[in-house]
Amino acid sequence: MTDEDRAFAEKRKRFYEDFYHAGEPMDPWHAYAQGIVHSTTRTWFRELVGDKGGLILNAGSGGIDYGIRAPMIHLDLAPTRISRFPGYIVGDISEIPAEDSLFDVVLCVGSVLNYGNPVSGLREFQRVLRPGGILILEYERSGSPEYWQEHGLSSACTLVDSFYGSIKTQLWVYADRFIDELLKTHHFKTLKERRFHGLSSILLAITSSPKIASRFTFADQHLSRIWPFRYVASNRMLAVKKLAD
Repeated sequence: MTDEDRAFAEKRKRFYEDFYHAGEPMDPWHAYAQGIVHSTTRTWFRELVGDKGGLILNAGSGGIDYGIRAPMIHLDLAPTRISRFPGYIVGDISEIPAEDSLFDVVLCVGSVLNYGNPVSGLREFQRVLRPGGILILEYERSGSPEYWQEHGLSSACTLVDSFYGSIKTQLWVYADRFIDELLKTHHFKTLKERRFHGLSSILLAITSSPKIASRFTFADQHLSRIWPFRYVASNRMLAVKKLAD
């Protein structure tokens, strides 16, 4: 892990600890995203893993298990969120303190990748997954219209100003081609994909109001599958499989 990674991780840790202490209410934009992420994670796990068993790494857990009843190790920077679980690791996705090929499934959702180093993070996921293991991943896209004016239509990897409730924060956002190339480099094959916050992303860029934009998520499930709403969707989820080396 580089010094820059450690500094960004420490800043993120303080944000989580302060947020947890303050009990900041979730805004409608992120409440909708959380619902999609949780339901999709559960569904894909059931479809791709089912009753096969194995061990799960929940990377950037935040103390959430997505209703999955299987052996799970929770990894997070902030111990206050995960110490109640029988299996947990305090650490960062860029440098996972676990042996090679230990896990059958890795979950990295809730935009965790946007607060870490995607290059070292995906390399670590590939390392700790057994061949044939499943990675369920979600991230925020640089193609979202709210970033166009300042950063262009779809920067490969750029740091942006964002929000969570009334709190201002920063995160890295990525182009699909950037993530896809990293996955290909680390021998992952894409099995499933979902995008969301399509039409609502346009309204967020126009109004700067998560409350107003979130009113247009009613058609998101269908619109985010077609162009141009697919192109402008703020979030992307993937289920990928680690191929044999």
